Amino acid sequence: MKINIQLYLCFILVFVVNYAFSQNVHVDDFDNGSIANFPIDWDKRGDQAMKEYLVAKDTTGNKNLCVSFLNSNIFILKQLKVDLVEYPYLNWSWRANDLPTDGDESVKKYCDAAACIAIVLKLLKFRPRSIKYTWSTTLDIEVGTKSPYAFWPSRSDIIVLESGNDELGNW
Repeated sequence: MKINIQLYLCFILVFVVNYAFSQNVHVDDFDNGSIANFPIDWDKRGDQAMKEYLVAKDTTGNKNLCVSFLNSNIFILKQLKVDLVEYPYLNWSWRANDLPTDGDESVKKYCDAAACIAIVLKLLKFRPRSIKYTWSTTLDIEVGTKSPYAFWPSRSDIIVLESGNDELGNW
C-alpha cells in the first residue's frame, strides 16, 4: 500500500527516515546543499522560508538545516511515497537552542514548539491525517494531544518527544 507523505519540517536540523532493519529510505542529510542556501528538493510555504531555512555546517563539520525565526509559522516540506507497512520507523536528529515562551501545542493561543516534524498521511483528499512529533516548552514527554488547528474531518495528533530546557544545545 503506497501512501503519499508530506514531511513538514519546523525548526529541525537533521532529518533522516530510517525504516526496517537494514533498509533505509533516505529523506535528507543536507550534504548536497550549499552552505547558506535553501535545501535542495524541498518545497516551501511562503517566500520568507528561502531566508529562514538555510543549510549550515556545525562545529563537527556536518551539514544540517539551520532555522532561526520568531513569531512565524513558516514551514518547508518534502513529499515522498513510502510503503508504511514495509518501512514503519522514523529516525532523525534535532537540536534546539531556545524554547518559545509559554509554548503549549494543545492550546491555539500558545501553539508553538522549538522543533517539530509532521508526517501527513494523505489517505483521502478531504480528510487528511497527520502525526506531529514535537519538542515542547511546557508539555511533558510522551504526552499526546490533538492539534488545536485541526478541525473535523481532519485529524492531527501531537506527540511530545522532548520537553523543556534539559537537552537544549544537544543533538
